[in-house]
Amino acid sequence: MKSFSLVILFIANLILNITLFSRIAVLGVIFNISIPIIIVLSMSERKGRSAYYGLMMGLMEDILFGNILGIKALSYYLIGYYVYKSQKNKGFDYKIGFIMTILSSLFNGIFTGLAGVVLDKLISFNSLVAYLKYPVFIEIAMNLLVFTIVYLIFKSIDTKRKRKYYM
Repeated sequence: MKSFSLVILFIANLILNITLFSRIAVLGVIFNISIPIIIVLSMSERKGRSAYYGLMMGLMEDILFGNILGIKALSYYLIGYYVYKSQKNKGFDYKIGFIMTILSSLFNGIFTGLAGVVLDKLISFNSLVAYLKYPVFIEIAMNLLVFTIVYLIFKSIDTKRKRKYYM
């Protein structure tokens, strides 16, 4: 993807997270469209830069929202890297992206929760366990919904780009 398009995508993601999605809570869980965007970027990228997209998006979120600088950045970096490595030779497949969204949402919840318990003591271990019992499933469902929408948008853009290239 072009650099300018990525900058616009990252800024739009931050603006949507700050203004709209931070106000919408489904059973106490707030929407976050960063994980589905990172997964779709990692699946569609042909070079190994997708992990750095996650790193940049995570750093921007840590600077604006986070109490501990670098936790979301590391989490998103690892998600982008793993999704890219697992998708490198398989292409832009919806089923694998669906599974990666579930695994990435679980990983992000556990990783950021444990980091909060260990490094900052803002949350207790009991609240982390309570989060993993119920709200994590709501977050996974929301991420799957957002992933499907973002996947369809990127798939249509990718199809148009391929048509333009081959004509």
